[in-house]
Amino acid sequence: MMNKRNIGILILAFMLFQTTFSQSNLLNAKRPSDIGKKTAEQKAVDNDRPLDYGYVDDRDILWSKVVWEYIDLNERINLPLYYPVDTTTVAGNRRSLFDTLLGGIKNDKITEVYDDSYFTAKLTKAEINSKLYRVDTTEAGIDELNAGNTNIEEYIDRITLTSQDIEGYKFKGLWYFDKRQAEMKYRLLGIAPVAPDVNTIDQDTPDLVPLFWVFFPDARNVLHEAKAFNNENSSIPFSFDHILNARRFHGYIYKEENVQGDRAITEYVSQNSLMQLLESDRIKDKITQLPQKALQWGKDMIQGFINGIKGIIIRNYIMSDINDVRNTIYTCYDKSGNEIYDIMGTYQNIQRNKHFQPDPDWLQVKTIDMHTGGEPLRVITEGFPELKGDSVLE
Repeated sequence: MMNKRNIGILILAFMLFQTTFSQSNLLNAKRPSDIGKKTAEQKAVDNDRPLDYGYVDDRDILWSKVVWEYIDLNERINLPLYYPVDTTTVAGNRRSLFDTLLGGIKNDKITEVYDDSYFTAKLTKAEINSKLYRVDTTEAGIDELNAGNTNIEEYIDRITLTSQDIEGYKFKGLWYFDKRQAEMKYRLLGIAPVAPDVNTIDQDTPDLVPLFWVFFPDARNVLHEAKAFNNENSSIPFSFDHILNARRFHGYIYKEENVQGDRAITEYVSQNSLMQLLESDRIKDKITQLPQKALQWGKDMIQGFINGIKGIIIRNYIMSDINDVRNTIYTCYDKSGNEIYDIMGTYQNIQRNKHFQPDPDWLQVKTIDMHTGGEPLRVITEGFPELKGDSVLE
């Protein structure tokens, strides 16, 4: 049994372990300034970069749907995207998602920043700053100016939006069904931090607006370098790129692409928050249940094909002896759906046709048939006329 002294040591070790937060090179540091910095040797062997997306051909996308989601930072599962808001008491590699995005924009590591979720109007740094800062003169300052006093510094209000002001995020993503891999997948396209409008932040109910839209693929390198806290194991933190690609967050759909010009849920379900959440769940269920629906579509298509064939359709068979096809029993159905059991002369049919010889006048082509990623591939080896030209195009 563990005594009190050992328990105390364990608790202390756990607390120290939590405070280290996986600061790289911690055990090899010779001075505090070395903590969090990788040596030249580590950088040389470290292939630490975001995992590249595989190429997806448009022909492989059987179905797709673009959706917009709102991520509420008040929810517990989304807290890693919000904290830390005070960076003076944490390690330098710990930053909130907002600070990470803003730092990448300021350092020109993130350049694809737009004013809308369709990525049509690109923003400059000055335009981004105008959404984050506000300088205003109070009424008392205006009175001082009218009185001829030019020293009104104390009457000037300077407001700056920080991580603490971020209420949530808007995500734009694409759900699609990859028919080549037979999987439903999600690809994040854009991120927008949502905060009170800097011009109305001092009001009782300020307007919440998306500050800017970042094209996610352009920000992956920056988001991969930044780490979020892993509450289960601080020695293995999550990168923001991993959190977002793995959908380790919770949000609700507030808009989907539709025939009405991508109208939001609030435009056709107004003044009823409960019904809006139910509509969001309905859209989500419609997406997540697509693979099951696709399977049912396939079954219905096959059943329709079977019902449309005239005559007898062989549905299944049981071989009593795989080496003796003469004992093959077939369960057959006629056009009316009546079952017919018949021990057919399949063996004789095989014997009659196994030495089939085509007409000498027929063009005979030898091929190799195979499947490549679910797609048919045929390589012609003999019998095809000689191809002219020195290239495929010719």
